[in-house]
Amino acid sequence: MAVNDGNSLGEDDSAAISGNVLGNDLYANGEAGADAPVTFVQWTGSTSGQYGSFTDNGNGDYSYSLNTSNAAVQALDDGQSLTETFTYQIT
Repeated sequence: MAVNDGNSLGEDDSAAISGNVLGNDLYANGEAGADAPVTFVQWTGSTSGQYGSFTDNGNGDYSYSLNTSNAAVQALDDGQSLTETFTYQIT
């Protein structure tokens, strides 16, 4: 079972973030750790970032770079945030 993943960066962060979406997923019996026999199938929906660039690095690995010159990103005040959502499928 796929479990929501999260990652974050600040308004002026120029370094990319990366991760793997399988690490916190569950086996069919509810036990943690979907590294095997679970299989990453695909990213579903759009992987076009509205506020940055999303890169599919294969097998659930990803990286994301924030576009720090994006007007919406630069308009953020303290305490405000923007959200990008990317979805995936596992079996």
